[in-house]
Amino acid sequence: MNLDEIIRETKEAQRQLNARYVAPTQPPQPHKHKVLEDMLVSMPNKGVLQVKVDCTLPGVKVPDPFVGHPELVLNFSPRYDNPHDLLVDDDAIRQTLSFSGQRQLVHVPLRAVTAARCVVSNDPSQLPDFHVFPQEDLEPLPPESA
Repeated sequence: MNLDEIIRETKEAQRQLNARYVAPTQPPQPHKHKVLEDMLVSMPNKGVLQVKVDCTLPGVKVPDPFVGHPELVLNFSPRYDNPHDLLVDDDAIRQTLSFSGQRQLVHVPLRAVTAARCVVSNDPSQLPDFHVFPQEDLEPLPPESA
């Protein structure tokens, strides 16, 4: 058997293996907006929605000391008021939050949300794991055209 025949047989064997291989499929990920909304609905006025945010991405508006942090945990809740301005839509989550006693409007594009969890109890044993969102959502935005 010469080298060309070996290569041809190897390629044919690989083709047959590839034809039998079925790539595993992952169930489609729900949109972050839906996940966050479902979490908020599940904790009516009692809990806190903890959100991990990548503050290095464009469009994130947090107090200056937190700008540029790759992983910041923010607490959102419908029970926070004065003003009651929690908003989750297809693009972002926004609310006026308190930082060292100072109120500041926070705006987080959903693409910067890396994980979230609903906390209804202060008991650490009851804290659920974070729902981690796919990494591909964290790719930097292309530069804005002038």
